[in-house]
Amino acid sequence: MSEKMLDIKEYMYRFLQDPTREKFIDLVFDGVGEQDSIDFKKIWIEPQKLSEIILGMANTGGGVVIFGVEEKEDGTIEAIGLEEIVDKEKQHSKISKFLPNTVKFNILDFDFSGEAYSKIENKMYQMIVIYS
Repeated sequence: MSEKMLDIKEYMYRFLQDPTREKFIDLVFDGVGEQDSIDFKKIWIEPQKLSEIILGMANTGGGVVIFGVEEKEDGTIEAIGLEEIVDKEKQHSKISKFLPNTVKFNILDFDFSGEAYSKIENKMYQMIVIYS
């Protein structure tokens, strides 16, 4: 495994241990873009498709799916934000129907209303944290 891949895995491990707002900003803007353990989605996608992504990440050590962020073809990141925060309990139930009971994940909200950092100012995001 390359040194860069080890760095990404170590960063993801630390992020998953304590997913704070500051680490969220670092992950999105100072991270390395989409990887096996990081997926960006502009909006919430259908639960069945999402469950396939979650299962794949769970089988390879875990990861995150971030909603409200898009990686462009040139590799740049656009933090669009979500129009609204979806109900975590309802979304969790919808997704869980397509997953084995052994797959564990949480949905986190990141609301940057009133935040001074211009790229995320007054934007909302949600993230699924998938555990191995």
